[in-house]
Amino acid sequence: MFITEPVEYSLACLSEAYKGKDHLRDKIPSTLEIKCMILELLEALNFMHQNAKCVHAGLSPENLYVTKAGKLKIAGLNFCSPMGTEEHIAVPV
Repeated sequence: MFITEPVEYSLACLSEAYKGKDHLRDKIPSTLEIKCMILELLEALNFMHQNAKCVHAGLSPENLYVTKAGKLKIAGLNFCSPMGTEEHIAVPV
């Protein structure tokens, strides 16, 4: 794994706090913090689509990390594929 800055936890780990795991209880974000994280995620995905012209095909809680400052970071970029190639698989909505 290659990380460019320290991260506190993944969203997958944070989901354990909702299941009663005490060591992450104090990390559960407020409603406002969750909304900010969603906005950060959408801005990052917009950048990936519009500027980098790629699609993250493995977006999951295991690939979303939170820094000490509460900023959301996307991992698992090995699941990215360029837009407009035959490798890109369109998922019906």
